[in-house]
Amino acid sequence: MSLEHENWPTFRLTVFDTVPTTVPATLPLFTTGVAHDMFDTVYQVTDRAAVKVVSGRPLVHFGNTGSALMCLDIESGHVVEVGSGGGGPVRLVNSSIGQFNASVQLVVERFPYYEADSELETREAIGEALRAQLMQVDSSSMSEDGFWETFVDDLIVGDYSNEDVLSS
Repeated sequence: MSLEHENWPTFRLTVFDTVPTTVPATLPLFTTGVAHDMFDTVYQVTDRAAVKVVSGRPLVHFGNTGSALMCLDIESGHVVEVGSGGGGPVRLVNSSIGQFNASVQLVVERFPYYEADSELETREAIGEALRAQLMQVDSSSMSEDGFWETFVDDLIVGDYSNEDVLSS
C-alpha cells in the first residue's frame, strides 16, 4: 500500500481565527487548534466555531460527524458530541481537546488497517489494539455507544478497509 495515494489520510490541526462572543479566546480551539478531520467522512471540522446551549450547558460547536455535532464543553474542557439537531444526550468523546487531537492523530497515523477481504480475526486484532492505544491516550474515551467505541466497533465489522478509506 503506497503512501503516495492522493487520498492518503494525514493529520493536521485547524486553529479558528474568529472567537464567538462570550467564549474565552484562550480556549485551545483558538490557540493550539483542533484536528481538522478524520478520513473526511468520520469527522470534519466546521468553517467556524459557534456557541450552542444544550441541556443548559454552553458548548462550542467545532465539528461534525455523520450524525452528531462535535463540541467543546466550555466549563469542563471536555470534547462531547450531541445529536446533529443539538438534542439528545451529551456524550463524552475525550477529556480535553489535547486528548481528542492525540486520539485522532493516533487513528490517522495508524492507517492502513486491513484489506477489504481480511478475516474477522485480523480486524478484531487491529481493533482491539487500537482500542487499547486510545485508552492509553484517554481512559474515559471508550464510553458505551460513544464516538471512539463506535469507531472501533465499526472498524472491526469491516467499515474501514484500506480500500474504503482511500476511496472516500
